[in-house]
Amino acid sequence: MQTHFTHLFTPLRVRGIMFPNRIFLSPQGHSPKHRHPSSYDSLYDAGMLFFDKSQGGFGGCTIATGPVLEDGHYEKYARDQIRELMSMATQTGARVAAGVMPFTFHPDKIPPITDLEPQYAEIEGGTPKGQPSSGNQPMMPNYRASDGLWDGYPCEEMPKSMILESIETARRSAKAAREFGFDYVEVGGFAHGSAIASFLSAKENHRTDEFGGSLENRCRYPLMLLQAVREAIGEDMPMAITISSQLYDQRSADLSHTEDEMIEFLKRAQGILDMVIISSGMDTTNLWNENVFHCGTIFQKKDFTVEFSKRMKKETPQLIAIPRGGINTVQLAEEVIAENWGDAVCVGRSFVADPYWPKKAMEGREEDIVPCLRCDYCYHSATDHMNLFCSVNPRLFRERRVPAAIEPASVRKKVVVIGGGPAGCKAALTAAERGHEVILIEKSDAVGGQLKHAPYDHHKEDLDNYKKYLQVQIAKSKAQVIYNTTATPEWVRSMNPDALVIAVGAEPVCPPIPGIEKAQEATSFYTRMDEIGQRVAIIGGGTIGAELALTLAETGRDVTVIEMNDELAAQGHFFYKIGLKHAILDVKENYHALLKTRCLEVLDNGVRVMDAEGQEQIVEADTVIYAVGMKSKREEALAFYGITPQTAVIGDCKRVGRVMEATHDGYFFAMSL
Repeated sequence: MQTHFTHLFTPLRVRGIMFPNRIFLSPQGHSPKHRHPSSYDSLYDAGMLFFDKSQGGFGGCTIATGPVLEDGHYEKYARDQIRELMSMATQTGARVAAGVMPFTFHPDKIPPITDLEPQYAEIEGGTPKGQPSSGNQPMMPNYRASDGLWDGYPCEEMPKSMILESIETARRSAKAAREFGFDYVEVGGFAHGSAIASFLSAKENHRTDEFGGSLENRCRYPLMLLQAVREAIGEDMPMAITISSQLYDQRSADLSHTEDEMIEFLKRAQGILDMVIISSGMDTTNLWNENVFHCGTIFQKKDFTVEFSKRMKKETPQLIAIPRGGINTVQLAEEVIAENWGDAVCVGRSFVADPYWPKKAMEGREEDIVPCLRCDYCYHSATDHMNLFCSVNPRLFRERRVPAAIEPASVRKKVVVIGGGPAGCKAALTAAERGHEVILIEKSDAVGGQLKHAPYDHHKEDLDNYKKYLQVQIAKSKAQVIYNTTATPEWVRSMNPDALVIAVGAEPVCPPIPGIEKAQEATSFYTRMDEIGQRVAIIGGGTIGAELALTLAETGRDVTVIEMNDELAAQGHFFYKIGLKHAILDVKENYHALLKTRCLEVLDNGVRVMDAEGQEQIVEADTVIYAVGMKSKREEALAFYGITPQTAVIGDCKRVGRVMEATHDGYFFAMSL
């Protein structure tokens, strides 16, 4: 078998076992409480789409097993499920770890949810609207290295008895994992703001006993715990942990351990520990500003944990460094290992977008890998469950409704698709895969629709990858594509289609502002960014305007955004807005936002605006751009009705939306034919 990614598919030996490749699956656990009527709830504990992922060809993964009883065994009614999940995980030759949790909670020991109001440190830039609602208060008491505040609530110093109990719990859990037949263990509690890692931080750990003070003392508890696990599993069984290189909470609580402190701990863990999966940031209920650093948005640098991985390679050479976060292309994964930046990679969201991407890469079919957009819509905390799906994979949370493989249609039909944006492409590809005769009519010289703007903004790199994917798949499909042609109802009627898909998209809104002819529409500038002046005024601070302003500010231009709402990018989900906020803070000298402000007139030298109090001012600018939204081409779309009963309007011409709605619209209508 020929692969272009020889480093990624080189086996990795760790103590007594061999991993078939260097791809580790990020857990992506999902609570059974978060039910979807079309999903398999029984697989949530193993992670989203685990059935599909387990067939995709990863090298190693971790399964949550639940608590270990006092007799050293897993709970009786969990054993069959664990055994089957292990079978699924290893069916392609992968190795599977048991998650070892040092703390066990039983219902009779869980105290009531607190009704205390959280207390937050001041956060530069504030917290965007849309914070996930209800159920975010922690259970009290909240134990950490020392008394204080954590996640907005009081925390208590973890008593020594609890420290020792957690060590014995970890030992018992590790022993159970070995006896049950797991290949290796991953010890939890070291990442994303966990209590164990809090002992490493000189800022948070103020203890005066043997677990506080000096660096040696601050490392004592975590090292004792790992040593207990090593004694339980023996010398031939590998051990892993996931860490946060740092918590990135400097803009809120500022209690994070430093990267130096984490490195010093890892130096001392050599010989006990084997593999370190490198994450960052937090996964907490109230310090949301830091959650984006473990599940990054489009505004965060890709491979953002690789720098720490490089440092590990130099300073902790006995440990296997496995960076995780933003490694969302097979090319980048290969580069990390080929350049010796890491020994393996850990990948999460790309497995949601395409669970079979390792197998495709192994077989030399990397052009068939569905790219992850890093949109975070698969992350429930980002969307507050308003639209928890994958933008490019309709099967996520719909395993009962969406088949893993598309079956041929019982009756072959002639399907005409008008418009080659994401919605039209998905409809055409799905219908063609079902065996229908498909004719796709595209008015330009390439498919992709609004994604054609993606190459000109580095924040849209993932959208550009998706555009290229669609173009390749359309070219490889059996769909007939007619380019540079505008469809008319008369012409389409003459084709006598059995089914008609209308995906003519949307167009920019031109606001009725005096002097607007002196401004230019935002997307028209993408191909000629060099014409934009040094001082820029952007009318409209939605996602298009806010992102364009960021891109221009990053090039050194002075940008002012005029937005009528009280926040930027109001259409974005909560994590998107947090990621945008962090990115703006990095260029805050160049990025100015006038909120609750409307543009009264476009002038020769800028714009005249008025704020909510009625105060007017002139914003001087060399270039004025407007980005006040898109409007559906609804009338154009409706003109095609009456040609055939099986007609659907999909994508932006139905309702202006995102890639997710376009993809799902196209898929589901094509599957209904």
